[in-house]
Amino acid sequence: MGYVSLVTDWGFGFTATKEVASHATDAAALRKIYWNTVLAKALLCSCTLLMFIAAVWAIPQWRQMGSILFVASLSLVTGIFSTAWFLQGLEKIVPMATISLVNRFLSVPMIFALVHSPEDVIVVVAIGAGLGTISTVISFFVANRAVALLPIHFDIKGACQQIKAGASIFLSTAGISLYTQSNIIMIGAVAGPIQAGLYNGAEKIQRAVIGLIGPVSSAVYPRINNLLVSNPKQSHQLMRITLIAQGLFALCLSAGMYLTADIGTRLLLGEQYLSAIPIIRCLAALPFLIGVSNVLGINMMFPFGMNNEVARITLASGVFNVAMLPLLTYFLGAIGAAISIVLTETFVTVSMAWVIYANRHVVFKTHQARVSLEHDE
Repeated sequence: MGYVSLVTDWGFGFTATKEVASHATDAAALRKIYWNTVLAKALLCSCTLLMFIAAVWAIPQWRQMGSILFVASLSLVTGIFSTAWFLQGLEKIVPMATISLVNRFLSVPMIFALVHSPEDVIVVVAIGAGLGTISTVISFFVANRAVALLPIHFDIKGACQQIKAGASIFLSTAGISLYTQSNIIMIGAVAGPIQAGLYNGAEKIQRAVIGLIGPVSSAVYPRINNLLVSNPKQSHQLMRITLIAQGLFALCLSAGMYLTADIGTRLLLGEQYLSAIPIIRCLAALPFLIGVSNVLGINMMFPFGMNNEVARITLASGVFNVAMLPLLTYFLGAIGAAISIVLTETFVTVSMAWVIYANRHVVFKTHQARVSLEHDE
């Protein structure tokens, strides 16, 4: 379902959000962007779900989970109308974050109240799908109050343009999935379930730490795109400030994750996961690397249209990880997998930094070029 969602979301979280930020004061344009993106997501979701249904019918193990997968797919269908990306482009971060947090907080007591045995797994999925649908409806009304999204108007040509614009971003996210979503499967296949379990436990702590970084880049992204239109010089200043501030914050998170690996493992995972401590310490480099690469990619490269460069870097890094991870895992177990991920993220960060350095005359001097162009005109 994660891969179906990956295709449905395409690259709209960046390309459509950027369009919204660039047309923040034009209600007609915003309404057009929203419905064109909804239609684009609906087309992608329909095609992907048809292939997914065929796969469920053809694979016996998947067929046994048919009812669970069907319920999970409902959240993808309703998610087509989600306005999270739209609100982000309008810089309505508070209502978007509030809806997300309420959703997550409500799921916990509902799971405790309604789930009592392994047979209730479909209930867990239904809770997620139901709350996701409610969040989508609420977010639509919030967005509609900010910008009148009705009446509905679909434009197949505009939808195709949205898909074309997001293609390179989709390739980027697909490349990232090669060294995120598939790791546990490869570790289990090469080193067995125990090593996969140790890595999974360590990765949960790492993801919790990295979760403190992601919202910053996402929140700043629409502001940078807005400023690139209205005040390019200020947008470049914001890029520098974000890079320095997030880099230092992420460095502190990495240091804290490394130093507290022992106590964090005991408190969060339990005594049976003590063998995961070296893995956590190895993965401690990731918050810093990802914190920096997020700014370089999301807040510097994407706003300047370097989508293809980001796609090439992430796809190359995904291939690099797929090649290295089985080899290192075979000889070193889960710690080898952690080394592979750290090397992959290092490759991503260094490559993005090099591309930005090579294009520094564009990234950091656009406002000078624009002033010169206006003077010539």
